[in-house]
Amino acid sequence: MNKIIIAVMISFGAGFVFNGFLKKSDINSPSSNTNLVCTDLSSAKSDLISISQNEYLEYTKIKDLKQKYEKADELLGKIMLLFLADVGFKVQKGNFSYNPAEGTSTPQSSIKPESSPLVIERSGLSSPLPAERKSNLFGKSRYIKSLESEKPILDALDNSIIQDPKIESAKSRIINTNHIKLFEGRYYGFVKFLNGKKEDISISWDLNTDHQSKVPTGTFSLILKGPGLNSESSGNGPIDNIKSLTDDSEGFLVDACGGSCYLQLYYNARADQFYGNFYQSDNDSDQKFSRTGRIELKR
Repeated sequence: MNKIIIAVMISFGAGFVFNGFLKKSDINSPSSNTNLVCTDLSSAKSDLISISQNEYLEYTKIKDLKQKYEKADELLGKIMLLFLADVGFKVQKGNFSYNPAEGTSTPQSSIKPESSPLVIERSGLSSPLPAERKSNLFGKSRYIKSLESEKPILDALDNSIIQDPKIESAKSRIINTNHIKLFEGRYYGFVKFLNGKKEDISISWDLNTDHQSKVPTGTFSLILKGPGLNSESSGNGPIDNIKSLTDDSEGFLVDACGGSCYLQLYYNARADQFYGNFYQSDNDSDQKFSRTGRIELKR
């Protein structure tokens, strides 16, 4: 038991002295001499171990009780020095990276970690995102919302195509009460066909919501008229035909024709209107969809 106590106490004292020695070395010696200092400390540690062992043998031979206690105190101090010298030596050694080829030491704090390969800007902050979250729809609503001219908006729509709006609608969520406010009121607009060979489809949208309800509820009317299309839908109750896109909650998908046509809509704050893509099924039997036009809706 006495041996354990002696070892612990000597170790603690050694560190205190060794810490002062380190500070003095940092002030008086450049960083390039770090390995030299570590070598000297290792040598000093070996000497201290040798001295302590010899004195411990002397301690075991003392018969007088008072002299034995005095010698024990002396040994405790040296063991503490030895312990702290060992700890300090390891700390100093761990804080530097040694290059044998150049004979130089580099502080570990100057070594920069590798940056993440995939970083997406969000609200002015950079944060890594897993690759599966990066889709052609992700972040488009925020981008389109702030654009000040039509050309980049149309370019963004061309890069935001949904492969199958029916499947997307099935896995997307009904919009919340905050989003429904964007659709409130009366909108007029059109679908302009991409091939330029068909006349525009006119869109009339009228929506009044119940603000007391916890879910989107109200009266609505949606009318689309054009070549080969004459669709009218209306109702009073839960509004479940407007969904938030899976990969972009502020991008919207509207089932406008009972499952045979869809409106993919993005709000632009500058113009206070919606821009979007129009999808129609190619064939009623197989329900394959394609984007056939662009949408503009104004209040």
